Amino acid sequence: MLDELWNAERLGFRTIADDAPTAMWLTLPTGYCFYLNRSWVEFTGQTENQGHGSGWAQALHPDDRVMAYNAYFRACVTASPYQVSCRLQQANGGYQQVTAAALPHLDQSGNLDIYVGAISLAVDQRFSKPGSAALLSPREKELLRLSALGKTAGEVAALMGIAERTAHSYMGNIMRKLSANNRVHAVVEAIRLGEIEI
Repeated sequence: MLDELWNAERLGFRTIADDAPTAMWLTLPTGYCFYLNRSWVEFTGQTENQGHGSGWAQALHPDDRVMAYNAYFRACVTASPYQVSCRLQQANGGYQQVTAAALPHLDQSGNLDIYVGAISLAVDQRFSKPGSAALLSPREKELLRLSALGKTAGEVAALMGIAERTAHSYMGNIMRKLSANNRVHAVVEAIRLGEIEI
């Protein structure tokens, strides 16, 4: 079954995600996890096969498991972004507090295709002090919020009345400001830092 899930776009993602420095995953709209990257395997000690289906939940702290699992499946039912703070098992047997977030990815027809998720391990303390200045401009926040809702760069550009290349430029600036590796990571960090709400 898993082999038939890998179309060209997903194979391209897998090639990049396997080298990502953060744990990432892909799930079907049903919540069935069919991919966990190398960082997940290295961090949790789970094999990729152990995490398939709903096996990923076994890497969560037992006290956080039901809450995180239920929140994830609520997001799947409503095709909405997912974010939860929980403790994730480390390969050494300990647990690390993390933020897990996933965004819906739509196919060309606008239907929910998959969820793309990532783990954020820590917040840079310089940016988490109460009263610290905002990192993102209001337009950057709006662009990131729309992206978090599953809008494509073209849709974001149309909604904001800007060129698509300008939307890409804004996203590049956002990712640099938040030290993010990709769009999902940028959303996770912006939420953690209080820059945006979903």
